[in-house]
Formats: sequence, structure tokens, C-alpha cells
Amino acid sequence: MFCSNCGCELQDGWSVCPNCGMRIEEEGRTSQMNVGMNQYDPNSVQMQGQPSRPQPPQKPSSGGLSGWQKWLLIVVGIAVLTVIVGFVVYKVESKLSDNRRDADKTVETTEATEQEDTQVSTGQDTEVTTESVVSGESDDTKAPYSADMVVDSNISTQVQYEGYTAVYHLPHINYEGDACGNVNEQIEKLGKNYMNEDGNVCIGIGYKWAVYGDILSLLVSVDFDWDATEYTIYNINLKKDVMLSEDDLLGAVNLDISAYESAVRNALDQYFWSLYGEDNKSDEALNETYNQTIADSNIKDAVPYINKDGVLCVSAKIYSIAGANYYYHMVEVQELEDSCTFSGESAEYDSNANVDYSANEIQTSDDYILPNSDSEYISDSDLDGLTADECRLALNEIYARHGRKFNDPDYRAYFNSKSWYNGTIDPDDFDDTALFNKYEIANRDYIIDYEKRMGYK
Repeated sequence: MFCSNCGCELQDGWSVCPNCGMRIEEEGRTSQMNVGMNQYDPNSVQMQGQPSRPQPPQKPSSGGLSGWQKWLLIVVGIAVLTVIVGFVVYKVESKLSDNRRDADKTVETTEATEQEDTQVSTGQDTEVTTESVVSGESDDTKAPYSADMVVDSNISTQVQYEGYTAVYHLPHINYEGDACGNVNEQIEKLGKNYMNEDGNVCIGIGYKWAVYGDILSLLVSVDFDWDATEYTIYNINLKKDVMLSEDDLLGAVNLDISAYESAVRNALDQYFWSLYGEDNKSDEALNETYNQTIADSNIKDAVPYINKDGVLCVSAKIYSIAGANYYYHMVEVQELEDSCTFSGESAEYDSNANVDYSANEIQTSDDYILPNSDSEYISDSDLDGLTADECRLALNEIYARHGRKFNDPDYRAYFNSKSWYNGTIDPDDFDDTALFNKYEIANRDYIIDYEKRMGYK
């Protein structure tokens, strides 16, 4: 007996097919019905009296979708999932962006509050603070000025020549910037040119400097062995890092060119007559020299700078009636409103020539600086306390006693103010070895040695 459902052979007594689980009772009835039908079925392969061939089990119908329907469903599902994931990502990013904007607003609000608090406490104006930030120019970005803005350069030196020591104090601007670097290069070239010059005619170099606001004025003096001095002047705007022309400097001190030239003419006028005396204004030769001094061309050639006292000065020619045609002098033009914050000078400055011995600065009495230099030996105690200029006058005093004339108008003006002085011998004709006594020769050499030891020469 076989199960009509799955074809499994059944044994007697089985109530359920062990293969497909169909009940045997139902199977028995079904088999008998099928046997009866097969006996009359002309198309049936099974003949009566032959055992029935088991039929392969039929796959029950799933009732599901076909293959292309399943693929379509999968594609639609993926598309829907992609849309859902994209939407979730969009919402998350939007939320994070909102959080960042809120955080930025919080920081900006905090910074604005801190700035306002700072401005209130310091009294600063909001617009000024904003402009400073936009322009990027803050005082913190600039190095502070100091007392060592200008120092001796590394090529400064002393050179011993026969009879004297040449002292070269070359300045170096100790401040960062292209303009300062350019000036340092120019000064180094200037120094090397003079120091290497054949004949050693340059016997000394010195400098003075001052900082007025943001302006650095640097004056370099070069002394020659014929009692003459030349000056080179540099004016620099430290904040803007640029060299200043004459117009730039005048604009910085609020002077127009016509007012400046008028002030220079007046200053040269007063300086000239302080040297030669108001009583000599009727001298024809002196007046010709005076007209050269205050001529427009000479005024235009004058170079302005600011000295340590906050005074606008010029380096200008003062024409002479004897010796050289003219000498350069430093003349004060106009006192400025503010003072200089820092200033300085080299260890030796203008110790040899063209010191400003004007009538209102030098005592014009008959007194000698060293009354006994022609009759007794001097010592350090006689010279201690004298300035470099006074030492130089004390030395020339020995020559002046014997009537030596002086090419330098400052020396000439000084000794002309002495009643005991009578200049009769030209410098080229003066022979000190023949005219000096033993005290004067010894004192002359002693003063020169003292000047060297003190760094005056």
C-alpha cells in the first residue's frame, strides 16, 4: 500500500504517512477510488492487476510573486531606503549647522561685550578701535624707541697718526626697518671712504641724534685737518619706515616753506653778527660776506633737522672774510611745541673745529683759560673740569698769545673779544717751535696728550 500523496510505501496499521503526514484512512479511500477510475481510463498507463507506480510529489503552489516582480520590489525598497537615509542625514546636518551658528553668535556677543567693557574702562572710542583693527596698524606692532636707538657701529675705531690720534665714531641705527638699514649702509660707505682716504685728511667722525615723535634726526660730522667740518643729515619717519625730504620734515612740524625760509634767514642773520659783531655792520667787505650768507641759494641749500632740545635747526654755510670761503655751522631756527623723547651723541663730537663760540655763549672777558700756561708747567688738575671745547681753546690760547691768526671764524671771534689778543701772523707763517718757550712747548704737548687720554681727539 502506498501513500497517494507522496508515493511512500505504507505498512499495515499506520494511521499517518511518515513522509508527508497524510492520514491513512483518507488515503485508503482515495486509493480505492483511484483504482476504480483507473480500470475504465483508456489513457491510464496502469493496467488492472498491476501495482500502482508511485507519483512524484507535486510542489504546492506558493501563491507568491513572479521573479521580475520580486526584483522590482527590491529596487523600489532600495530607493525608498535611500530617500529615508538622505532625509535623516539632511536633518542631522541642519541641526548641527544651527548649533554652530548659535555658538558663533554667542562668541561674537561675548567678544563684543568684552571690547565694550575694555573701551569703557580705558575711555577708548569704539570707532578708533575698529579702525585700528581694520588697518592692521597697532602700536604693539612697532618696537618701542629707546635710549640706545643709535650706537657706535662696529667699524668705529681710533687710528694713531704721527702727532695725533684720529677718532672715528660712526653711528649705527639700532632699529628695524628698510629706511634705517639703508642709512646704516650709507654711513658705513661714508666712513670707509674717509677713513681710507690718502693723506689722512679726515681726523675725526662723530654724530648726534634725537627722536622727536616718530622722527629720527641723525647728524654725522666729519672733521678735517684744516679746521673744517662737513655734516651729513638723515631724517627718518620710524613709524612709516621712510626717509623724509625737506618738505616732509617741514610738514611734520607744521611749517610751510615760506615761513621756514624766512626763519632760516633770520637765524643766519643773527648767527653771522654774533660772530663778527654788530658794530662791524658798516664794513663793506663784511657786508658782502653777510649777503652771501643770507642769500636765497644758501638758504635753499641748508639742511633741516631736529636737535635734542626739540628745536628745528639747519646745517648751513656761514661765509668768512678770511681763510676758507665758508664754514658749515649748525644754526637753531625755531623751537618746536614738543620735546624729544630720546637723544644722544658719540663720545667725541666736533672737538676740533667749528664749535659754536657765539658772543652770547662765550665769556668775553680778558681772562685766560690757563693764565700761567706761558710761565709754568700745567698738570691734570689744571685741565680736569674743562670740556673738550675748553681744552681746545686753552691749547689755541698759547698760540693766540703770540699773535697767531685763525681761519675758523669761531676761534677768531672768540680771541678777538680778548683785549690782550692781536692777530698779526698768518697760520701758514706761524712757527711755534721758534716762538714758544719751554713751558709753552711742554704745555702744548701736555694738552694734546690729555685730549687723547680723555677721548677728546
